[in-house]
Amino acid sequence: MKSDVDHTSWCESSRQNVLPTLDLWVSLISQPAQDVGQVSKEDQAMAISHFRRLFDIRSPYGVLTTMNRVYTRQSEMETVMTALHDALHLDSKASTSVLVSHVVELSKSDARSLMKEVARLKQELKSCYQFLTPFRGVANKLLELLSAKKLSDIVPRVEQLVLE
Repeated sequence: MKSDVDHTSWCESSRQNVLPTLDLWVSLISQPAQDVGQVSKEDQAMAISHFRRLFDIRSPYGVLTTMNRVYTRQSEMETVMTALHDALHLDSKASTSVLVSHVVELSKSDARSLMKEVARLKQELKSCYQFLTPFRGVANKLLELLSAKKLSDIVPRVEQLVLE
């Protein structure tokens, strides 16, 4: 349970922090220093260096590609989160941990429901077996007496006997 809490807090923190950080990094890289304001070329280089270490990018040419991939993934996660909020009828401002808790509870309730259904089916099978065991003896005796080869031959042979 502790790992669920750790994971959900990590997800919530990532959701709130990654996107703005990526936006900042993109603006640092794509705009000249005079347009950015107080951000120097040294600060830009430090941000790029940090990003490269964070995502294990070997070449400076891979930075924009990786930023795009991370940004796309973050957007996909946002879309999934929104869809889950809607599907579970949660407030759009509900935290990730609340969302995860609802999904866990839903999966547990589905598992309980499934287990009840399996128990019910098991009981039905037991009832069928109790009925079919004596029936099998009667059916085998009828097959033997009527010289029939399969169960579907019994009724026509009995009808034949009744009509004679």
